[in-house]
Amino acid sequence: MHTHNKTRTTPRLLALAALLAAVAGCVDHRPVRNGLRDESVYLTKAELTAANPKVPDSTDTGWLFKTTVVKTSAPNVLSSYVFPGLEGDLKYVKLRFQDDALQVLDGRTLQYDDPEDPNDDLATQTDRVIFAFAGENVDVQLRESLDGERTNFLEENTERPWRERQKFRLDFDKTNMEPASQLLWVYGLYANLCAVPVGAHLVPDSFEWDAEDQYFSFVVDVTYQVNWLGGICNDLLHLYEWDAQSSNVQYRMSFYRPGVRDYTPEVVEEKALVNRKYGAFQRANIFRDHESGILGNVNLLHRWDPKRTEPIQFFFHPGFPEKFKPMFREIADDTNAVFAEAGSSLTVEFLEADHDGVERHFGDPRYSFAVWHEGIDQTMGLLGYGPSVSIPQTGEILSANLNLYNVGLDRYRFYIQDYLEQHGGLGKPDPDAAWEAIECAPGATVAPGDPVRCALLANTARNACEAAGDSDCDAVATQTEQQCSNAPRLTSQLFNEMRRVMDIEDGDGTSADFLPTPAMPDFAESYHRTLSEVRYSYPAWNRYVYQTASPAQELKQREETEHAFQAQMKSITEGNNPFGVHALHTPDGIRSQLKFTEDMREWRSNHQELQALKAHLTATKNIYLFDPNDAINAIALGARQCVDRGGSHTWESDDEYRERIIEAVVFQVAIHEFGHNL
Repeated sequence: MHTHNKTRTTPRLLALAALLAAVAGCVDHRPVRNGLRDESVYLTKAELTAANPKVPDSTDTGWLFKTTVVKTSAPNVLSSYVFPGLEGDLKYVKLRFQDDALQVLDGRTLQYDDPEDPNDDLATQTDRVIFAFAGENVDVQLRESLDGERTNFLEENTERPWRERQKFRLDFDKTNMEPASQLLWVYGLYANLCAVPVGAHLVPDSFEWDAEDQYFSFVVDVTYQVNWLGGICNDLLHLYEWDAQSSNVQYRMSFYRPGVRDYTPEVVEEKALVNRKYGAFQRANIFRDHESGILGNVNLLHRWDPKRTEPIQFFFHPGFPEKFKPMFREIADDTNAVFAEAGSSLTVEFLEADHDGVERHFGDPRYSFAVWHEGIDQTMGLLGYGPSVSIPQTGEILSANLNLYNVGLDRYRFYIQDYLEQHGGLGKPDPDAAWEAIECAPGATVAPGDPVRCALLANTARNACEAAGDSDCDAVATQTEQQCSNAPRLTSQLFNEMRRVMDIEDGDGTSADFLPTPAMPDFAESYHRTLSEVRYSYPAWNRYVYQTASPAQELKQREETEHAFQAQMKSITEGNNPFGVHALHTPDGIRSQLKFTEDMREWRSNHQELQALKAHLTATKNIYLFDPNDAINAIALGARQCVDRGGSHTWESDDEYRERIIEAVVFQVAIHEFGHNL
């Protein structure tokens, strides 16, 4: 990792540095009068368009570019798609200065000139501009009088032709494309359906330039106005109740050029076993074959350098809860043990943000962060998000961020407290005593409510069995109690969906419901063999097939159909007749009924496809949402533990039980997202 101190270049410091280089004693006895605006940012054009000085004999003038959402206001009108922590991939770009703009160009090219073929010159091809910031080419220098005498007044000068001027004064307020589109193009399109950018400003003191490490970044604050757009954005209506018609999002835009790296890329072929058996994060580079002209791609394994000897360092972002930091160091120790057992030299460690006295900022692609997002009204219900970014040319992971969100945990606390208030007293040895005052045996546990309820059901089953004169009633009672214990799991949302898909209407409530009859000896093997092929059954999710419509177009169409569906359902709940004014027995009434039936089929199918499409779009960024049903099931299966009180043992209090479950959730989510990071 980089441990040298950064140099933040402000306009005033840059101007004074230029002054020292340009003036050699002729005016050093007079104080410099600064005529530059303090809010201006000046870029030295030659530094940004030259080859990377960190790579000897390099002719590569490109940069790695990334956009990260570092802050949002609350409530956030873009919370479904643009939230704190969301980031784009590293892009390979080049910079070009025009007479009135700094252009960020796509550094990739789909087709190359063959130096041996004089007939394939791409004479009619131009560069693709990803986005551009407005500004002006200037020289920063001391003013000269009409007779050529240099004064002590520092100012901008535009006498020379614009290409020859050394500086570019950047205007961050004026850009031809708002930053959300740099996260993922479909996010930008959809976000701007429901919110229109109406203003942008550079966050004061956010610009930084590190010449030694070839890094510069800045933060842009964008204001969005809610857009109704014919009912597509129904989920934003609640914002009007809060008088929140706008939101602000801050994006850190970072540019970085790494030095020489000893890394060997690993190419993943289209039909490689890893695509079928496990799946792997990959970096796709698209190109056109020079001989056939067919579009193809080279997939590079997205990974950390397995030969790396310096530790992968994660830095706790300011505001990260102190009580959770020890568990992350425990995760690091366990991970390092796994690496060592596998024979890898990789190690990870978690450090404070200001470790070694270096100032680090979230969104800097040189550093990895563990970030705690406390705000509740900034996301749509995230628990965690663990992205990582890799160098496009090689697939080597450069950095990763582990984001944890408090909104889901607050809901967990509410659900747990509500459950304990409703069911926490069941099974208590002394109903009048607090749990923490009741003695227990070391290592004992008790699930709230389940022991008493399941025992009562078992006794009822035994009595019914005996009354019927059946034999082996003890076995019937045991089976009933086991089914009761499994019920929360086997009636969860996942299992209910499995029953719907498999058309299971009746069953005994056990896992046997989901096994084929007769049982196949190689069922598990066959299941895992076919599971990885599921993604090929839906063309829109397969990178190797043509698509008739973009996800953004399909999303808009399905949202419009969903709006019609919800409007009709709302009308029915209000008591309106969905068949209109026609009598049901008349031809018009029959036609109305048939049309409603056809519409309902389309609406139900569209609703399922819309949910799948939204899940797919979020999954492309490894985002998984909080599910209240899973929370309730987890709480119902939770067990209260016996606690050592320093000589005596009593049960956990409600508060201790709740906070232990919360810590367990944080631990499991952290491991899950850390897995994405790695």
